[in-house]
Amino acid sequence: MSEVAQIVDELSLRTCEAMLPGEFKRVTGDAPEPEQGLVAVIGFSGDVMRGVLGVTAPAEAIAETHPLAGQVEELCDEQLYDWIAELSNQLLGRIKGELMGYGVTLWLASPVVLRGVSIRIMSQPEVGVQKYTFHGRSGDLCVWIDYQYSEDTELTALPEEEQEHCVAGEMLLF
Repeated sequence: MSEVAQIVDELSLRTCEAMLPGEFKRVTGDAPEPEQGLVAVIGFSGDVMRGVLGVTAPAEAIAETHPLAGQVEELCDEQLYDWIAELSNQLLGRIKGELMGYGVTLWLASPVVLRGVSIRIMSQPEVGVQKYTFHGRSGDLCVWIDYQYSEDTELTALPEEEQEHCVAGEMLLF
C-alpha cells in the first residue's frame, strides 16, 4: 500500500470510529458483504485527489446511529434518508478536515441517497479503495472510500502553525 493510501486509510478509519456510536465495533478480516438497505454516496474533488465516499446499512442500523435514537419511538423513512446522507457528509467533511493538515484541499458534492440497491464493495487499498465494516445490534454498517490520485502525489504533514483549521464540531459565526 502506498504512503498516500496508508494516510487516507488511517484518517478514514479514525473518522469512522469517532463518528459511530460505541455499540458499533469494527469487523476486521473478511467482513461480510453489506446487507441490502440504504446507500448514501458523496463525491469529492480537489487538486490532487478525487473520488467518492459511501455508506450503506439496513434501515435499522442507520436508525441505531441517528442522534434521536432512543428519544423517539420510531424514525420515519425521511428521517433515515436525511440521516444517512448527513452521516456520509459528516464523515467526508471530517476526512477533508484531516487532509487539510497535509495541504490537501477538497471540494465536496451533495450526498445522494439510493434505495433498493444491492452493492458489493471490493476493497483494494493499493488502488485507493478502502472499506470499513462496523457491526451493530441491528446490522452491519459499511463505509467505503474510493479515491484516485496521481502517482507523484506525496502527503506531508504541514507544520503545526500552518494547520490552523476548524476542528469537527466547532461553530463558526460570520
